[in-house]
Amino acid sequence: MQDQFVSRDKIQMPRVCVVVPVKNRLKETLRFLESFSKCSYPNFTIVIVDDKSSDGSPEVIKKERPETIILKGNGNLWWTGATNLGIKYAKRNDYEYILTINNDATVGPDLLTKLVDCSKKNPNSIIGSSIINAENNKIWGIGTTINWGAFKEQIFSLNFHGKPYSKIVKNIPNPYPVETLPGNGVLIPVRVFDKIGLYDSFWFPHYHADSEIGLRAKRVGIRSLICTNAKVYNHDFKKRLFDKDFDLLIKKKSYLYWKPIFAIFMKYAPKEHKNKFVRQYFFLYEDKKWYLLYKDIVRKIKNLFSK
Repeated sequence: MQDQFVSRDKIQMPRVCVVVPVKNRLKETLRFLESFSKCSYPNFTIVIVDDKSSDGSPEVIKKERPETIILKGNGNLWWTGATNLGIKYAKRNDYEYILTINNDATVGPDLLTKLVDCSKKNPNSIIGSSIINAENNKIWGIGTTINWGAFKEQIFSLNFHGKPYSKIVKNIPNPYPVETLPGNGVLIPVRVFDKIGLYDSFWFPHYHADSEIGLRAKRVGIRSLICTNAKVYNHDFKKRLFDKDFDLLIKKKSYLYWKPIFAIFMKYAPKEHKNKFVRQYFFLYEDKKWYLLYKDIVRKIKNLFSK
């Protein structure tokens, strides 16, 4: 009788493809899969997109979690390319929703149920989760707010970062409207990608592709909302990736990598902020290397956006 009940449930509930980009970090991936194995939602598939891990991730995952689908990348997909590969798989196999999530996260059993329920009640929306710091149980971020005047720091600031979760959620609506949202624990109807396209892997190979797609969706009337009682626990507490400020500008795995920052400003920033940004961004540290790179990048950006 239980099997029949689950079968009927699966027919009635939308199919969700959980897309997880992976490159090494096998321990974190197995922890994530263990937490998701307790998921109470009856109709989902986990798709691991492994981008040439060197720690045996695909083999171990397939052995320990044989129900998991594993797609293999070319070693240079980064977050955006890997996520797009998973989305293409979901589209080919007629899933109704994509959940983008990171392998260093853990989730509660009711995450998908709450996100899907919120999406049904709020059609034409992208639904994000409250991201909680797993170390101290405080808020890591409930969506993000854009600060177009920020140059040296991130232009996307995490809402309520470091605040007590229980206190904040009592005083904000559920769902909570946001300007953009991180891609960790985000439920997106497949029809959204049909309407606006996939994540932009050229300008946003690793950072800010999640924020950009929310801004792109907004232009066609698709909202970004946070289901505040759907929680994803963030376990990524890395120290600063790069010691040199210049590396923050030129490394893809940096939140200040020049390509996504420039593209965000050129595509979405108010005009008065674009000019100020171009003048200031590359002179933060008064280094000649910034100036040389600045000249080349500005030329490329102007050529691209003048077409």
